[in-house]
Amino acid sequence: MIHGMKNKLLILMLISPAVLFGQQKTVVLTCDDACESHYSFVAPLLKQYGFGATFYVCEFPGMFGDSTRSMSWQQIKELSAMGFEIGNHTWHHKNLDRMIPGELDSELSYVEQKCDSLGIPRPVSFAYPAYREDPASIPTLIRHRYRTARTGGDRPWQPSTDDPLHVPSYTIKGDGPEDKKYFYQALEQAGPGKVIVFTIHGVPDIAHPWVSTPPAVLKEYLQYLYAHHYRVVPMREFVHLPTPREFISLSPSDDLALLTVFRPRKDLSKGTAVIVCSGGAYAFRFDGGEGVPACRKLQDAGITAFLLDYRLPAGNDTVPLHDAQSAIRYLQAHAKAFRLDPHKIGILGFSAGGHLASTTGTHFKNAAERPDFMVLVYPVISMADSLTHKWTRKELLGDTVTAEKIRLYSNELQVTDSTPGAFIVHAMDDDGVPVANSLYFEAALLQHHIPVQVFLYAHGGHGFSVNNKTATVQWTGACMDWIKQMKWEK
Repeated sequence: MIHGMKNKLLILMLISPAVLFGQQKTVVLTCDDACESHYSFVAPLLKQYGFGATFYVCEFPGMFGDSTRSMSWQQIKELSAMGFEIGNHTWHHKNLDRMIPGELDSELSYVEQKCDSLGIPRPVSFAYPAYREDPASIPTLIRHRYRTARTGGDRPWQPSTDDPLHVPSYTIKGDGPEDKKYFYQALEQAGPGKVIVFTIHGVPDIAHPWVSTPPAVLKEYLQYLYAHHYRVVPMREFVHLPTPREFISLSPSDDLALLTVFRPRKDLSKGTAVIVCSGGAYAFRFDGGEGVPACRKLQDAGITAFLLDYRLPAGNDTVPLHDAQSAIRYLQAHAKAFRLDPHKIGILGFSAGGHLASTTGTHFKNAAERPDFMVLVYPVISMADSLTHKWTRKELLGDTVTAEKIRLYSNELQVTDSTPGAFIVHAMDDDGVPVANSLYFEAALLQHHIPVQVFLYAHGGHGFSVNNKTATVQWTGACMDWIKQMKWEK
């Protein structure tokens, strides 16, 4: 039971069988958005070949109710009666990282209740709308008993090792030579331990022509699968394959303040932890592009990473800091359980997440709230007009900004002799968050004799995450050495 738990470590661990389908090549077909063509064309064609599939349904805004573009619930019921799996694609096809707390519950429940009322088996498979994931959604998905969640990614799925709530897929679309090459090259990777998951939209897709598949092309693909003896199944074939998932709920509500744990191999563990805060202007959290890749880098270096899905402030400036401090207190209190040194707990942040990390390092009231070090990647440091990122400031402080609040959250002005050491990364040509943010913070740290190392790029702009494609040397190597060698100590 997850609902209502506070400061509890929650672990889902289900055993995976060593072999699922033997040596046979397996393909999962999934169809998104409840397009009318799924009922009138795709389903009859699948039945002709004896193939299974999962239809992820929603009431797509602007489509649902138009019988020429969208299925009705009666037609969805008929698909279920034909033996196809009905999956949940949320009520309104809304991106998860744009939802307010509690909204995912209602979006999932609507589809579930419609299925219940029509005698359709309650969905156990979920698909992220627009492939946009949000780690903060995981507790809600588990509480609603979803066993798989499909996204994009353009790579094979390895059920024995991959997270079942992060199932990658390939998107079928178009009829050009490159489109067909993409399909057949994906199939070549199917084999023992590797499943190819395809996503299909409308056939054709009138509302979204950029993901449309011509009927003749789908016929060609299904004929190929049949002629070459692929096993074509729905996603529900894999409901018994979840792998360990570990997260910490820091708030009473399931949708607030979540830590996702990335443990290193035991033989690599250094006893060090880093809380990771994605950027996103305090309006969203860019976990997929920043937080998760950073956690993987730390994990590979033997450092336990904790991805913090802090609450978005919407003008309530104390909320993100409260969540970051709660995370530090939790890890200090449970250091033994995670094999951590309670004096080696740092915080890393990108952009607005860098502002949160630097705020955590300058606004603590006691040792229980103080990180031992900071890693700040193209961080917003200041709220001053000449330096700040104004969208970030607006989301944190609201529309009415006082001089007092500007000074309070201009962290270059909040450094003291007790501020922890910092590793700072920035590009000189960053036109989103000026590099002066980092340079002013460095100067303040040096003034107080705080250890600081700055890694500057000539190019890279804003948002390069863990891989600056303009550079041959990445900041992550120097940063991992700085952390492991404890260069942050005075």
